[in-house]
Amino acid sequence: MRRFLAACLAVVLLLAASAASASFHLWTVEQLYSNADGTVQFMVVTTTASGENFLAGQTVVTIGSGGPKSFTFPTNLPGDTAGKRLLIATTGFAALGVVTPDYTVPSGFLSLNSGQINWPGGQMFSYSALPTDGVSALDKFGSVVPNVATNYAGQTGSVQPTASISPQPGNWSNPNEQGTGYSFDFKHGVLVVVFFSFQANGAPQWYIAAGPVSGTNWTGTLFKFVNGQCIASSCPYVFPTVAGNDGDVSIVFSSNTAGMMTLPGGRVIPITPTAF
Repeated sequence: MRRFLAACLAVVLLLAASAASASFHLWTVEQLYSNADGTVQFMVVTTTASGENFLAGQTVVTIGSGGPKSFTFPTNLPGDTAGKRLLIATTGFAALGVVTPDYTVPSGFLSLNSGQINWPGGQMFSYSALPTDGVSALDKFGSVVPNVATNYAGQTGSVQPTASISPQPGNWSNPNEQGTGYSFDFKHGVLVVVFFSFQANGAPQWYIAAGPVSGTNWTGTLFKFVNGQCIASSCPYVFPTVAGNDGDVSIVFSSNTAGMMTLPGGRVIPITPTAF
């Protein structure tokens, strides 16, 4: 009887040891990264323990100004986890091709302001505002460091700064379509564009759109103006009326003097400064 009880106790202890070594809770945050709008984000967690690969069905929760957000791991990790890192990143980060995430989450998973990460099993990591200069991350000590993303396979990469575009001020146009033009004014990172165009019936129409240039991209809303001042000296002054808008227009610049403009409806045209 004593031998039987001793054997049962040994089995129980073995199972308990196995359960303790086969877990998921001993991962700690190593680095958090986000760009300015939260579309490109990643979180690197690391562990020194073995057997921490049983993540399937476990949920990590982030808490911030936008409310709690959660992600449930769909699969376990292969092999031994000792000394490994795990990369959880947004789909926007994955699209950059810097390094392949182990798991992908939606944009804005990490709060840009102060937040908290609740890892399954009870570990919590609180942090202050994330750096959003495009190249810096926050480490486990709360220090600002260069961003380095590392996945479970040991591949590493960093988000690189986006080349800054300064569109040349002046008149731009589509060299293939005479008669329509765009007046550019660029200052303090903001591009203002005046559109000289025509309605479908041939009547002249002008618009103003403005917005910040982000990397190589710009987007603005086409506000439409009517009933303004005529050019004749006999005309009384009339302040122009905003007659709604005709949608958004965007430009992807390839240089300071060239870009592709997408007009409402999806038509894409090349634009460059008008040659005199």
